[in-house]
Amino acid sequence: MDATKDFTVEFGLNDGQKCSSEKLAETDQIAKEISSKRSPEMKLKNRMLSVRYRMEEYFSFGKKRDLF
Repeated sequence: MDATKDFTVEFGLNDGQKCSSEKLAETDQIAKEISSKRSPEMKLKNRMLSVRYRMEEYFSFGKKRDLF
């Protein structure tokens, strides 16, 4: 399946609605396809940015909420 075709992007759901298990599985599959095409360097960069953003959030909000 080509991730750029046959997939409609929806931004959020109406209040009280949940995604169907089929839609979640489809989204998961597309995310895995896109991720598999990333270089090792890009994967490392994404992990490092994830840590950076968690640290920034921690220092901005203190211990008011959990980061993980």
